[in-house]
Amino acid sequence: MKRLLLVLSVLLVLALLVSCAKTPTPKPTPAPTVTATATVTAPPTTVTATPAPAPTVTVTASPAPTPTPTPSKPVVWELATYIAPTSGTGRMWTEFQRRAPEVFGDRFKINIHWSNSLLGAVAIPDGITSGLADVGSLSVSMYEDKFPLISLLNLPFLIPPKPVEQHLPFKRAFLDQAVIKEELAKRGMTILLFWTSSPGPIFGNRAVRSVADLKGMKMRGLGSEGKFWDKVGAVGVPVQYPETYGALSSGVIDGAALPWISLIDFKIYEVSKYLSLGVDFTSVASFVEVVNTKKWDALPADIKAPLQKLCRDIEEWAARDMAGVTADAIQLMSAKGMQITQFPPEEQQKLVTAAEGLWDEWAADKDAKGLPGKQVLQFARQKRAEVMK
Repeated sequence: MKRLLLVLSVLLVLALLVSCAKTPTPKPTPAPTVTATATVTAPPTTVTATPAPAPTVTVTASPAPTPTPTPSKPVVWELATYIAPTSGTGRMWTEFQRRAPEVFGDRFKINIHWSNSLLGAVAIPDGITSGLADVGSLSVSMYEDKFPLISLLNLPFLIPPKPVEQHLPFKRAFLDQAVIKEELAKRGMTILLFWTSSPGPIFGNRAVRSVADLKGMKMRGLGSEGKFWDKVGAVGVPVQYPETYGALSSGVIDGAALPWISLIDFKIYEVSKYLSLGVDFTSVASFVEVVNTKKWDALPADIKAPLQKLCRDIEEWAARDMAGVTADAIQLMSAKGMQITQFPPEEQQKLVTAAEGLWDEWAADKDAKGLPGKQVLQFARQKRAEVMK
């Protein structure tokens, strides 16, 4: 019985197994699609600003600091002259010295050696050429052999008489000629400035009221001036400009013609009795101030340009100064006891006529020596006529 029950149980189990195998396994129902809208609350964000990129820095090595320049040494020139500070040229240079510090400060100066203290009058040209002096005062009448063309300024009555209106523009134009600059350049010189003198009277120990009164008089005169006195019946005696006082005092000469300022400076009233007005003798004391060309060329531009302007200003100042001297000089000479006489215009014209013949002789002499004498004289005559209109 038990055995039967066992068999039946086995059969039942098998039947169940077969039944399960034939019934398909149902598909699982898919889960419904749920569209979820999620509200996401982001956690607080800490925003850290991103710094801007640092600029690219090109590092250039800094130059070493520029050392403070050592101040350049001041330019100092030495001027040789035989005249005194009280003379016409001396007054000009004194005015230059007064103005120079305003223009240059301590960068430039000229030391003035007055009254032959550096070089004597005759030695000045060679001293400038050689460098013993840097600047020098040349009195044209003393150096005709060295400066034959510039010696035209020593011709009597060729220079117009009025200092400011006539003399100044005449001499400036004359000295600006290329042939004149070349003559100086040959001796290593450059024109710096010039002095304009006033026309002078005749003075001495004899009264002179006419050309006839000059006959036989020993008159101070160098170069062309000495020849002129010979032409009008006097006797030209070569006496240096600063020796006029002593020559009058000793009787070496009887008379002379100098600018009014020289009569004051030399105290002519102490050795001369007579003074003739109306002669208006020009050419006397034609000073040209020159500088050694090497010194001039070495001058810094910031000094050279203002120096040129200052020199032009001083030339004009000197012309005005001399124009104002005449009246004072006449008054002084009279107060000192000199007897003043008048030289008539018709007699003065005789002197001018004699001088004009000498001008032509001067030109012919220079042409004969291979120099442009006639050319230079023609220029001077034209300029003279122009400024005297």
